[in-house]
Amino acid sequence: MRRLLALISAVALLVTLLGAGASAAPSDGNGNKSVENIEEFGIPIFCDGDDLQDLWLDVEGFVQEKGFVETSPNEFLAVFHVTETWTNAEGDSWVWRDRGPDRGYVDQNGDFIVTITGRSGVNNIGHVVINESTGEVEQRSGLPPFGGELFEFGSYDYACDLLTG
Repeated sequence: MRRLLALISAVALLVTLLGAGASAAPSDGNGNKSVENIEEFGIPIFCDGDDLQDLWLDVEGFVQEKGFVETSPNEFLAVFHVTETWTNAEGDSWVWRDRGPDRGYVDQNGDFIVTITGRSGVNNIGHVVINESTGEVEQRSGLPPFGGELFEFGSYDYACDLLTG
Protein backbone atom coordinates (compact mmCIF):
# COMPACT_ATOMS: atom_id res chain seq x y z
CA MET A 1 0.00 0.00 0.00
CA ARG A 2 2.76 2.44 0.88
CA ARG A 3 4.52 1.75 -2.41
CA LEU A 4 1.39 2.54 -4.43
CA LEU A 5 0.69 5.68 -2.43
CA ALA A 6 4.30 6.72 -2.95
CA LEU A 7 3.94 6.07 -6.70
CA ILE A 8 0.71 8.06 -6.93
CA SER A 9 2.25 10.86 -4.86
CA ALA A 10 5.36 10.89 -7.05
CA VAL A 11 3.28 11.09 -10.24
CA ALA A 12 1.10 13.84 -8.75
CA LEU A 13 4.19 15.77 -7.66
CA LEU A 14 5.80 15.33 -11.08
CA VAL A 15 2.68 16.58 -12.84
CA THR A 16 2.39 19.54 -10.45
CA LEU A 17 6.05 20.50 -10.83
CA LEU A 18 5.90 20.31 -14.60
CA GLY A 19 2.76 22.41 -14.87
CA ALA A 20 -0.15 22.16 -17.23
CA GLY A 21 0.00 22.83 -20.93
CA ALA A 22 -2.34 22.36 -23.84
CA SER A 23 -0.33 20.98 -26.75
CA ALA A 24 -0.43 17.19 -26.28
CA ALA A 25 -3.22 16.76 -23.74
CA PRO A 26 -6.77 15.72 -24.58
CA SER A 27 -9.89 17.75 -23.92
CA ASP A 28 -10.96 18.47 -20.35
CA GLY A 29 -14.48 17.16 -21.07
CA ASN A 30 -16.14 20.58 -20.72
CA GLY A 31 -14.47 21.06 -17.38
CA ASN A 32 -15.38 17.75 -15.75
CA LYS A 33 -11.86 16.28 -16.08
CA SER A 34 -8.49 17.47 -14.89
CA VAL A 35 -5.86 17.24 -17.60
CA GLU A 36 -2.18 17.74 -16.78
CA ASN A 37 0.19 17.92 -19.72
CA ILE A 38 3.71 16.70 -18.99
CA GLU A 39 5.86 18.99 -21.08
CA GLU A 40 8.87 17.17 -22.44
CA PHE A 41 11.84 17.22 -20.10
CA GLY A 42 15.11 15.31 -19.97
CA ILE A 43 17.10 13.60 -17.25
CA PRO A 44 20.72 12.39 -17.42
CA ILE A 45 21.02 8.70 -16.47
CA PHE A 46 24.06 7.16 -14.78
CA CYS A 47 23.89 3.38 -15.18
CA ASP A 48 27.14 2.12 -13.72
CA GLY A 49 27.63 4.18 -10.58
CA ASP A 50 30.36 6.49 -11.86
CA ASP A 51 29.91 10.20 -12.58
CA LEU A 52 29.83 9.80 -16.39
CA GLN A 53 26.42 10.07 -18.01
CA ASP A 54 25.46 6.85 -19.82
CA LEU A 55 21.97 7.65 -21.17
CA TRP A 56 19.53 10.50 -21.62
CA LEU A 57 15.87 10.03 -20.67
CA ASP A 58 13.16 12.19 -22.27
CA VAL A 59 9.71 12.06 -20.66
CA GLU A 60 6.48 13.53 -22.03
CA GLY A 61 2.75 12.88 -22.10
CA PHE A 62 -0.30 13.64 -20.01
CA VAL A 63 -2.43 12.43 -17.12
CA GLN A 64 -6.20 12.88 -17.35
CA GLU A 65 -8.20 12.54 -14.10
CA LYS A 66 -11.88 12.48 -13.35
CA GLY A 67 -13.58 12.21 -9.99
CA PHE A 68 -17.17 11.05 -9.65
CA VAL A 69 -18.24 13.40 -6.88
CA GLU A 70 -21.88 13.50 -7.98
CA THR A 71 -22.37 9.71 -8.06
CA SER A 72 -19.57 8.30 -5.93
CA PRO A 73 -17.39 10.71 -3.96
CA ASN A 74 -14.80 7.99 -3.31
CA GLU A 75 -14.15 7.07 -6.93
CA PHE A 76 -11.65 8.37 -9.50
CA LEU A 77 -10.33 7.50 -12.93
CA ALA A 78 -6.83 8.51 -14.06
CA VAL A 79 -5.66 7.84 -17.61
CA PHE A 80 -1.89 7.81 -18.04
CA HIS A 81 -0.28 8.46 -21.41
CA VAL A 82 3.43 8.88 -20.65
CA THR A 83 6.33 8.13 -22.98
CA GLU A 84 9.92 7.52 -21.82
CA THR A 85 12.59 7.67 -24.53
CA TRP A 86 16.00 6.39 -23.42
CA THR A 87 18.95 7.33 -25.69
CA ASN A 88 22.68 6.54 -25.54
CA ALA A 89 25.61 8.63 -26.82
CA GLU A 90 25.57 6.82 -30.19
CA GLY A 91 21.95 7.86 -30.77
CA ASP A 92 20.45 4.41 -30.22
CA SER A 93 17.16 4.63 -28.34
CA TRP A 94 14.48 2.53 -26.68
CA VAL A 95 10.95 3.70 -25.86
CA TRP A 96 8.69 2.64 -22.97
CA ARG A 97 5.07 3.76 -23.03
CA ASP A 98 3.03 3.84 -19.80
CA ARG A 99 -0.54 3.65 -21.07
CA GLY A 100 -3.84 2.87 -19.49
CA PRO A 101 -6.43 3.78 -16.91
CA ASP A 102 -6.09 3.55 -13.14
CA ARG A 103 -9.33 3.45 -11.19
CA GLY A 104 -9.92 3.87 -7.49
CA TYR A 105 -13.09 3.15 -5.54
CA VAL A 106 -14.45 2.06 -2.18
CA ASP A 107 -15.78 -1.52 -2.25
CA GLN A 108 -18.71 -3.06 -0.37
CA ASN A 109 -16.50 -3.65 2.70
CA GLY A 110 -15.40 -0.02 2.85
CA ASP A 111 -11.90 -0.83 1.56
CA PHE A 112 -10.25 1.51 -0.95
CA ILE A 113 -9.38 -0.45 -4.10
CA VAL A 114 -7.07 0.68 -6.93
CA THR A 115 -7.06 -1.07 -10.29
CA ILE A 116 -4.20 -0.49 -12.73
CA THR A 117 -4.75 -1.61 -16.32
CA GLY A 118 -2.56 -1.52 -19.42
CA ARG A 119 1.17 -0.88 -19.77
CA SER A 120 2.07 0.36 -16.36
CA GLY A 121 5.02 2.14 -14.80
CA VAL A 122 4.72 -0.30 -11.88
CA ASN A 123 6.26 -3.10 -14.01
CA ASN A 124 3.13 -4.79 -15.31
CA ILE A 125 1.43 -5.20 -18.65
CA GLY A 126 -2.08 -6.38 -17.83
CA HIS A 127 -4.27 -5.76 -14.82
CA VAL A 128 -3.51 -5.31 -11.11
CA VAL A 129 -6.03 -4.92 -8.28
CA ILE A 130 -4.64 -3.53 -5.02
CA ASN A 131 -6.54 -3.20 -1.76
CA GLU A 132 -5.09 0.03 -0.39
CA SER A 133 -6.79 -0.52 2.96
CA THR A 134 -5.00 -3.82 3.61
CA GLY A 135 -1.95 -3.34 1.39
CA GLU A 136 -2.67 -6.62 -0.42
CA VAL A 137 -2.39 -7.23 -4.16
CA GLU A 138 -5.71 -9.00 -4.74
CA GLN A 139 -5.23 -9.81 -8.40
CA ARG A 140 -2.46 -9.61 -10.94
CA SER A 141 -2.84 -10.82 -14.47
CA GLY A 142 -0.33 -10.10 -17.15
CA LEU A 143 3.41 -10.01 -17.32
CA PRO A 144 6.19 -8.10 -15.60
CA PRO A 145 7.91 -6.88 -18.80
CA PHE A 146 11.24 -6.37 -17.06
CA GLY A 147 11.11 -9.46 -14.83
CA GLY A 148 11.23 -9.07 -11.10
CA GLU A 149 8.41 -7.90 -8.92
CA LEU A 150 5.49 -5.55 -9.09
CA PHE A 151 6.47 -1.98 -8.11
CA GLU A 152 10.04 -2.36 -9.38
CA PHE A 153 10.75 0.30 -11.98
CA GLY A 154 12.55 -2.08 -14.31
CA SER A 155 12.61 0.26 -17.31
CA TYR A 156 15.71 1.94 -15.80
CA ASP A 157 17.72 -1.30 -15.50
CA TYR A 158 16.42 -2.61 -18.82
CA ALA A 159 17.39 0.58 -20.68
CA CYS A 160 20.84 0.56 -19.08
CA ASP A 161 21.42 -3.09 -20.02
CA LEU A 162 20.03 -2.68 -23.54
CA LEU A 163 21.75 0.55 -24.50
CA THR A 164 25.09 0.32 -22.66
CA GLY A 165 25.82 -3.39 -22.50
